[in-house]
Amino acid sequence: MTLFQSYLLAGSIFLFPALVPLALGARALPFAIAFSRSGLAAVLCFGGGALWFLAGIHMLGESDLAGFSRSLLMGVFGAAALLSFRFLRDFLAVRGLGILLLLLARAFLDAGFMQHPYNLALSVVSYFFVLLGICWGVMPYRFRDWAGILLATSARARATGMVLVFAALGCFACAGWVALSGPPA
Repeated sequence: MTLFQSYLLAGSIFLFPALVPLALGARALPFAIAFSRSGLAAVLCFGGGALWFLAGIHMLGESDLAGFSRSLLMGVFGAAALLSFRFLRDFLAVRGLGILLLLLARAFLDAGFMQHPYNLALSVVSYFFVLLGICWGVMPYRFRDWAGILLATSARARATGMVLVFAALGCFACAGWVALSGPPA
């Protein structure tokens, strides 16, 4: 993934959840709470995160495996992911969202490696994703709590949506800056 693509993806990630509170106001809260316990969202987010993680294990070099068999690691982590659907159903969608944010942060940081100063805004976004990913992975009920605070009234919901829209516009502006000036040689 290039730096330009990373900025576009980060902007899209901020823009998509901004549309719901902007359109619905405080009526967006039931959707956020329903997402946290949704089976379909769990399959998409947690399943996608688990597949992406297993693909990352598959692409590791021999020196990164620390003497373990690649098939053993993939089997253990694949079984853990499958067993999570059976025994950890509560807030599994939020945990999956946390996993996806952590993996996206790594991809963004890899895309911006050695491209100073073009990568600075993407680094901030990446570390924000790391913070959210860790919080939602360890304490997924916080997603529901934060949604309850940020979407409690129409004014808060619209303010939350506007903050996310401005973050998206900032990412899109950085993508334009990268496209027009190009990374340093």
